[in-house]
Amino acid sequence: MSQLNLKIGPKIKAFRRQLGLQANKLAEDLNISPSYLNLIEGGKRKIDGDLLLKICEKLNIELSQLTSKSDINLGLIKLRQYLVKLLIIERILFLVKLFQTFYKKIKTIFQN
Repeated sequence: MSQLNLKIGPKIKAFRRQLGLQANKLAEDLNISPSYLNLIEGGKRKIDGDLLLKICEKLNIELSQLTSKSDINLGLIKLRQYLVKLLIIERILFLVKLFQTFYKKIKTIFQN
């Protein structure tokens, strides 16, 4: 298996996740089994040209985004996913603090 094929699978997975697309749904759209897609995304199976073009079409990406030797795209996708998770955590923490403040106010109202 070539170096390029090993890098394509994780990039496919990253782009799929960026779209919020479930692996089962993508596999169904591509007419392949979810386990085969899992092997592709894990870099354990080679991809023929036709399937690669279908994947690009379904993920709305250019072939060059998967085949470039650079891992900048993958790094940016992972960074974006991390930032989204961080924002979600910050929102949760904000809501917890808001709830705590609200709870304290309600508690004092009922104690009086």
